[in-house]
Amino acid sequence: MALHVLVVSPDEARRTALTAALVAAGHRAAGVESGAVGAAALTEPGLDAVVVDLHAPELDDAALR
Repeated sequence: MALHVLVVSPDEARRTALTAALVAAGHRAAGVESGAVGAAALTEPGLDAVVVDLHAPELDDAALR
């Protein structure tokens, strides 16, 4: 079963590598660079999971709830 996954990380290399790995595993994946963009994307229908870089300076878990 393929999942629709959102990857949130300001680090382009991490975001790209994780998104590529998820796609290679048969999932749909999209990457965004900031917590603000990630929080806005949470309203996207069909989103199954979110992977968040906890070292991102502007991310706060309350914004992603």
